[in-house]
Amino acid sequence: MAEFDELMQRVGALLGIDILPEKEEVCLLKLEGGTEVVLERDGESDSLLITFQLGEIPPGKAREALLRAALITNSLFAPYGGRFAYSRVRGELILFERVPLALTSTGARGDEQLIAILAGLNETAAAWHHAIRGGYPPPIPTIRGSR
Repeated sequence: MAEFDELMQRVGALLGIDILPEKEEVCLLKLEGGTEVVLERDGESDSLLITFQLGEIPPGKAREALLRAALITNSLFAPYGGRFAYSRVRGELILFERVPLALTSTGARGDEQLIAILAGLNETAAAWHHAIRGGYPPPIPTIRGSR
């Protein structure tokens, strides 16, 4: 657990905020733009699981269009660009990514890479969250490897 706590302290310092992880090696952050992200240590894969809940998708054609756009986006190769999943139980779209903890063990450079990954995911999450709330199509990358 100390490793996760230390990582959250370093990430918090880079973001200029205090991060207080819970006992279960998980924490919730509210980021710029109003998005919320859950950072959680996945002990099985020795990685950091980054999850954004993007919002409930109303049934109908809008849901079909959003899920189709999410599948198209998932098919594009973008290292650490996130993947979309749909929760039938909650009826909402989720953006997630797994980042190997080994990346963060490379010191300041690894921490900066993690912050860059988090910033990119936050940008994607904010765009999709606004699209879901506004009922308009989300942005779909047109160039392989970009988001």
